[in-house]
Amino acid sequence: MAEAVVICPVVPWPPVDGARKRSLRLLEAMETAGVTPHLVSSGPEGERAEALRARGWPIDVVPDPAPGLRSRARQHLARRPSPYSAAFARRLDELRPTRPAFVQVEHTLAAYYEDRHPASRWIFSTHNVDAQVARTVARATRSARTRMRAGAIASVERRAARAADVVVCVSDADCEHFEGLGGRTLLVPNGIDDAFFTVPTPLPADEQVLFVGNLDYAPNALGLTRFLREGWPRLAAARPHVSLRVAGPGLGPALRRHIAGAPRAEALGVVDDLAAELAASRAVILPVWEGGGTRLKALEAMAAARPIAGTAFSVTGIGFRDGAHGLLADGPAGLAEATATLLADPARATALAKAARAHAERFRWGRVTLPLAELYGRWAGD
Repeated sequence: MAEAVVICPVVPWPPVDGARKRSLRLLEAMETAGVTPHLVSSGPEGERAEALRARGWPIDVVPDPAPGLRSRARQHLARRPSPYSAAFARRLDELRPTRPAFVQVEHTLAAYYEDRHPASRWIFSTHNVDAQVARTVARATRSARTRMRAGAIASVERRAARAADVVVCVSDADCEHFEGLGGRTLLVPNGIDDAFFTVPTPLPADEQVLFVGNLDYAPNALGLTRFLREGWPRLAAARPHVSLRVAGPGLGPALRRHIAGAPRAEALGVVDDLAAELAASRAVILPVWEGGGTRLKALEAMAAARPIAGTAFSVTGIGFRDGAHGLLADGPAGLAEATATLLADPARATALAKAARAHAERFRWGRVTLPLAELYGRWAGD
């Protein structure tokens, strides 16, 4: 088999959040196309890397020491949102003799090394327009530091889009953005694992509402915090038997306190079987007002035939229609009302959820990654 080098800031295992899951599914599409991914990553190694090595994938986990003052100064002068790793660059240099078919860069923060790629062709694999995500968070938090970081991310995205042979994007809007920067784009939407389509369609009797997401991702944490403050008390008062379960990694102490102080709300952390958690839920809430790209949690809830109450922003880019696939609202109070409507009318909730599942069929991972698998195979053949 041909081999490709994949520069990935975090080992994409276990697939407990959208970023790791997307990276993993793209690597699996690479393998299906007859190309072995050779990962170069950083951070703790342990069982995470071993789980992927068991698949026959080479993985180099490069130590990531804390940057010193000189490194920080160089970072700011070069307009990089995080430090440049000399050890990472040396490892990429060492891989040149292996003659990989191409290089794939996962995320903007891995796009610094265009002059060190061990192959002439490379793919810039984006999960969002990260500069836009940072800008929306800066506006929500009024953070000057985040606003400056957004400018640094935009600088990296601009350079990478122009230099890469292909920019892989999750939505038409992201494609349009990177084409405006001079990039040549390929649309590969976020997808859905087949297991979610096997969740039984009947809704449970218990009024259990689910939020799922990576909680150290600022848009998720900000949105859930806002809903807990302004929306959940209304819903809990209107529906005395409703409960909220919050699933996902990265729960910080401040958000943990908000959940603990909310009536009938519970933090689950990482769940081993998200499909089973969705099966036990009567509705899914998507209180997201900031960020970018598309939300895997929306697609997975649709595939699981669970009715959604969300913001318009939380379902952008996936063809979701208010009143056809679920209910949308602008603010926390509206989200509480929409969720109460779904809980009070099981027949309508079931009809919306079934229509959402039918719409989600087009987003199975095996389908959405086909254009990229074809590109992988063509480049490997070259």
